[in-house]
Amino acid sequence: MLELNFLGKVRIKLDDQDISSKVSSKSAALLAVLLLQKHKKIDRDKLAGYLWPESAEDAAKYNLRYNLWQLKKLLYSAVQEESFLIVTKTTCQVNERFLYRCDLCEALHIDIAAEDDVTKLEYVRQITREDFFRGQYFAGCDELEELIIMQRYCLENKRLALLKKLVEIYGEKGQDALCLSALQDLEEIDPYDEAAAERRIGILIEQGNYNEAVRYYQNFYNKLAVDIGVQPSDALKRLIGGIGKREASRSVVRIETCCLQSVDCFWMSDVLKQLMEEGSLCFSDYLSAEMLSDISHIQRRLGKPSVAPSLAVVADAFMELIKGITDGGNRLEIAVHDLDSMDAVSRDVLQLLKRTCGEMLAIIEVKD
Repeated sequence: MLELNFLGKVRIKLDDQDISSKVSSKSAALLAVLLLQKHKKIDRDKLAGYLWPESAEDAAKYNLRYNLWQLKKLLYSAVQEESFLIVTKTTCQVNERFLYRCDLCEALHIDIAAEDDVTKLEYVRQITREDFFRGQYFAGCDELEELIIMQRYCLENKRLALLKKLVEIYGEKGQDALCLSALQDLEEIDPYDEAAAERRIGILIEQGNYNEAVRYYQNFYNKLAVDIGVQPSDALKRLIGGIGKREASRSVVRIETCCLQSVDCFWMSDVLKQLMEEGSLCFSDYLSAEMLSDISHIQRRLGKPSVAPSLAVVADAFMELIKGITDGGNRLEIAVHDLDSMDAVSRDVLQLLKRTCGEMLAIIEVKD
């Protein structure tokens, strides 16, 4: 049995013997190109053009001939009494009688719609975590590089469809943990998929994990609003249904912050970070998409603003958030370590907030 792995680090084993070190990167690419032909013959001149496009014709043919000779000899199985490659003067192909297993082929050829075996789906999910020819670059081989990029694109689409299938299967079985795991992988490919976000938030709400539901919705909202300038769908807004104000919010919200005098807005940035991690409040309940984009200038966990706003605009958005939280019936208690080291911008903003928020904003100095 020949085992060929092209996803991630190239690994090749023949009859349980690892022969990876004996296969050069060009030879591995040659094998991959042949395997993608599904046992069809491929013209040797075409292969030479893929792998040695910048070489003279005779040199390219020699390089191909030498690599094919090496591979045919190396991939001969004494157990099967055959070689993996069939080579003629003008063509070469994979020997369809030869027993082999290739992760690239398994990933590309699986029929996601028809496959209901979770074990097989999970296997392909696992192997497609890695890129085709990860970290490899074939300088000067433009056609080969285009082929690799195209296969990576196909693999990503296959993985996307596979993860959606697993989400459906695990959802129907009520296996929430497995469903959430698949949704997490799905988000890594498409962080703006509202259907996946709706599914994830729905599971968290059903579990009674309101804080996490709000935290996730807030992060998703920020990505949509700040990164691509759109709002979540009405369906998603209805699903969250004001949880940030009803279920997950508390009459008292407590956070701990620290200061750094030499960095403008450092304390304000830390307040935003701690409120996000505390998780009981949803910023989008209090700020418009534009204001969320403004404060993301000092807290990149909220996204990245398309245009850097002035500090006055940032301060205004920050104060609007804090006032919105306290006006909504929440008492905000902020413990501040090393209060004397608060930066000047944050100190001035805090003084204004103390006057406008009154007793609903409590600043507690912590002596370290």
